[in-house]
Amino acid sequence: MSGNEQKSLQAVQSGGIAGILVISNDRIRRVWKWNDGRIATVSIDDLLRGVSVQSDGAVPDVSIPGITDGPLVSASFSSTEHAATNLLPRHREAVVETVYEKGSLRQVFRLFENSPAIEMTLWMRSVSGLGSSDTACSSARGAVEDPTLLKSGAASVPMLDRLPLDGVHWTALSVEFHDATDHCNNLVEEHPVRLYRADTFLSGNLLFLAPLKTTSPNLFVVKESPGGAAQLDWCGHDFRVRIGAAEVHGCGFTDEEIDGWVRGYSCAVGVSGRSETERLVALRLYQKCLRKMDPVRDNMVMMNTWGDRARDGRLCESFALGEIAVARQLGITHFQLDDGWQKGLSHNSAFQGGSFPDLARMPDFWEPHPERFPNGLAPVVECGRQQGVTICLWFNPSSANDYAAWQQDADVMISLYRKFGLTVFKIDGVTVESKRGEIRLRKMFDAVVEASGGEVVFNLDVTAGRRFGFHYFGEYGNLFMENRYTDWGNWYPSWTFRNLWDLAKYVPPERIQAEFLNNARNGDKYADDDELAPKNVPFDTALAMTLAAQPLAWFEGTGLVRNAQFDTAKRVLEIYSGFSQAFHAGVVLPIGEEPGGRSVSGFQSLDDEGRGWIILVREATAEPEANVRVHASPGTTLTLVSLLDSSESIKRTVDRDGCLRLSLPGQWTYGIWRVER
Repeated sequence: MSGNEQKSLQAVQSGGIAGILVISNDRIRRVWKWNDGRIATVSIDDLLRGVSVQSDGAVPDVSIPGITDGPLVSASFSSTEHAATNLLPRHREAVVETVYEKGSLRQVFRLFENSPAIEMTLWMRSVSGLGSSDTACSSARGAVEDPTLLKSGAASVPMLDRLPLDGVHWTALSVEFHDATDHCNNLVEEHPVRLYRADTFLSGNLLFLAPLKTTSPNLFVVKESPGGAAQLDWCGHDFRVRIGAAEVHGCGFTDEEIDGWVRGYSCAVGVSGRSETERLVALRLYQKCLRKMDPVRDNMVMMNTWGDRARDGRLCESFALGEIAVARQLGITHFQLDDGWQKGLSHNSAFQGGSFPDLARMPDFWEPHPERFPNGLAPVVECGRQQGVTICLWFNPSSANDYAAWQQDADVMISLYRKFGLTVFKIDGVTVESKRGEIRLRKMFDAVVEASGGEVVFNLDVTAGRRFGFHYFGEYGNLFMENRYTDWGNWYPSWTFRNLWDLAKYVPPERIQAEFLNNARNGDKYADDDELAPKNVPFDTALAMTLAAQPLAWFEGTGLVRNAQFDTAKRVLEIYSGFSQAFHAGVVLPIGEEPGGRSVSGFQSLDDEGRGWIILVREATAEPEANVRVHASPGTTLTLVSLLDSSESIKRTVDRDGCLRLSLPGQWTYGIWRVER
């Protein structure tokens, strides 16, 4: 490592009464007053732009009622450099450990190269249970002349971090995420506020803080936890903001008695430029550090037959072999055997007698079904290997006794990996009701990742139950976004497009599986005059809407009609295979209007040199041209080279509103362009 590289990631602590802790790279520096281990932020510096927010360091950043309000016994600091792996970039880890009379805390900081944010994960070890927060946190209401009513109503709530905000002119935007998508079709909710001297409590996993004065940095905060009430011991909000400070509340600890160190939630604090694009790019640069995107391991166009609602009714060896053949013809890279490949029947089985899997009660639950797969999984796996289609499996961990059988569950997946080379498992049926259950699930994932050398990818289902949401456990794979079915009349291509578009602003879309279905099925489930019905949207257009994510072919391939739309989709996937790796390596953000059925919308991938790609879809709008808001500075001239045909390149200049004037030939058509400056 060169001297310059050694300086790029620093974690330095100097002792004494006036000691400080500094963690920095070339983009961000955060300085704390050591305060005998009760560290308190003194400054957060945006090193690229030369601006800073300052504080006197009078208030410690972390507060756990029942522990930090007691006597401090000792404190220590350590710092370790970690080399890059196939899962994580090179980074530095710094640990501040404080011992109190009633427990101990461990603040574990991580700072990655080129990241504009510093992450902190809070750990706790308690001598008398982990404690629980008081959820009475509503803002005071009463006469403004009574100063006591302006004091925080959240003093008894665990505080994960605290950011000083100098000056009085700040705006805040919290972003709240809703999973359990079986029941929710509005996944992102924004809450803008102006800071005042009284408390404002906000919910969400993201908080953006923007100052009026140019000498202070724009800040962003990521609370890495499940969303809302799915959190453990949620206090009813996530952020408290007021003039002078922003706080992150709720640490993920409960009153369970658990021996040893218990991991809480994480919080990342970052700096960015002032424009929306700069803020979103900074957030994404940090998010991309949390899990390396390996195109061989992580890029997938998956087919899963559950979307046609036969469930496990047709699943067998001959059916699977036929599906693999279609997958190869269409350009599908992964084929997943969903619920039903195993001997035990689940509660979702098409046959009677199923239940949630409990390995403690049924040790042979995860053996291949003897009638459906009399030769085991070997013929299916080998057929996939010969056809160039990766075979994947569905898996539902046993939730009995707070996932007490986590090791057996891990052993099942490890055995399948070692025996057949299976590297992709859809994790379904999870409900996290306790800290002990969360700890055991993490142990299960970690055991499989370690045994496979990081090769195994998990598709984490966020469609129901109390699960991990869009900002937690993301280091383990991608997100299975939603179940939608033409059989129930609840799949609209434009709805999936909108949900992906909304999420892609704040969540890397390459971490999301977005579905497209067989649009020729169940036309009678939709009204004849419903212009957004699947039958009115070409099959290949529905596919194009998912290309910014990991496309999920949510249908039985053998049920597809072989027509011109099939052939066009095949050609699109051939083209996609040539640019998807570079597309996902960039920062992918939504462009145009939010999809709503009559919009021109899409996604733009930005590479390090300001070039990239654009995918644009014209919905059922009569207007052939649109001003499409893109991520480029006004006055920038861009050249768009089509990947779909040999038409002449398009040269456009971004107007003063940040838009490009673009056209598509008809309703439900799309374009894919390479963008050059």
